[in-house]
Amino acid sequence: MEGMTRKQRLQNLLQALYYPLMAIIASLLIGSIVILLTSKTNPFVAYGYMLSGGFGTVRAFDATLTKAIPLIFTALSFSIAKRSGIINLGAQGQFVIGGICGTAVAVAIPNLPMAIHLPLTLIAGFLGGALFGFITGALKVKFGASELIVTIM
Repeated sequence: MEGMTRKQRLQNLLQALYYPLMAIIASLLIGSIVILLTSKTNPFVAYGYMLSGGFGTVRAFDATLTKAIPLIFTALSFSIAKRSGIINLGAQGQFVIGGICGTAVAVAIPNLPMAIHLPLTLIAGFLGGALFGFITGALKVKFGASELIVTIM
C-alpha cells in the first residue's frame, strides 16, 4: 500500500467492494420481487421488519450474533481449506461432530471448576471436528480419494 496515491487506494477499495455490493443489491431486488409477487406488503416495510427483528434491540442483536457466529466460523473454515486448494464440503458435519463431542464432555464431567471445564469442552469440540475432517485427509493421502466425493458422502 505504500507508494500508492489516495486515488489508487480508493480505486482498489471500490474494486474490492464491487462484487459484494452488487450481490447485496441483486439479492435485495430479487427479494423485493418475491415479496411483491407473493403478498401485498411493501418490500421496504418487510426489510424494515427484518432489520428491526434482527438488530432492533440488544436482545435481538444478541440472538442474531448467537445464531450467526457458528455459521461464520464454519464458512471461515471452508474458505481456509479452499485457499489451500481443498474443497471441504464436510465443514457442516465437522461442526456438528465437534458440537456433539464438546457437549458429551460437558455433560460427562459436570462438576469441574469453570476454569477447567470450559477449556476442556472447547478442546473436545475442536478435536472432534478435526478428527472427523482427518478421515477425509487420510482417505485422500492413503487412497488418493477425491475430498469432494468423500465429504459429500
